[in-house]
Amino acid sequence: MPRPLVDQHTILHPGEAVPTEADAPTYTRTDLEVSEGTAQHLRDKSAPANTSRNYASQRGKFAEWCEEMGRVARPRTTATYVERVAGLIAREMTQNTIRTYMLGVRTWMPEDRRPGTTEERGICADYRKEWGKRNRVRKAPAITEPMLHAMVDTCDLHLPAGLRDRCTLLVGRGALNRRIELADLNIADIEVEDGGVDLWIADAGADPTHQGRWKPGSATVKREYLDRAQSRAQNPRRQVRANRRSAEPHAQ
Repeated sequence: MPRPLVDQHTILHPGEAVPTEADAPTYTRTDLEVSEGTAQHLRDKSAPANTSRNYASQRGKFAEWCEEMGRVARPRTTATYVERVAGLIAREMTQNTIRTYMLGVRTWMPEDRRPGTTEERGICADYRKEWGKRNRVRKAPAITEPMLHAMVDTCDLHLPAGLRDRCTLLVGRGALNRRIELADLNIADIEVEDGGVDLWIADAGADPTHQGRWKPGSATVKREYLDRAQSRAQNPRRQVRANRRSAEPHAQ
């Protein structure tokens, strides 16, 4: 008699017969085989070389650990997986290192034999809290307005370095730039408006398009540096004004 094919998720409608092995389709080699072109695509879909090397190293270390512990490496059990995570935590590895390490191990397993990650996430969450408390970095105090004024007052406006430093301080404080954004700014990336300054931040880390973005600046930024850094014809502020004047007749 054919064996029923049911589990805890099976739902039968009124009058419907219980499915058995006799109702299951019969697969042949044709159903399981792919063409040479498809096989090539499957081979080419592998991870980048550096990622593959990293995963191979992690999986090799995991296999060695399993052999020392007398455990089966592949496919391994959830208990083995969790025990390995706990061992990495005991060695005080960083959270990202543990996550990357165990990802390489988990993806090594057959898809239908991969253990759950509920227990792993639980112990990693507790470790994350402990790690944060033990490795918290004390940040530098914020620069207040009096502190900013004191720093700006030290800039000698008779020297190019003083003009540069004053501009950097005011632009950076007004727009809350990162250091790399300030260092990469060119004169042409700054447009002085009547109400303030606009900055063009090129290839910013927070920009997913990596095409640059406009970032509003500070209304308190002085124009001495821009006025003295370039000639009258090249000054961005004058270029903006000239473009606006030329656009006004067309708009009318």
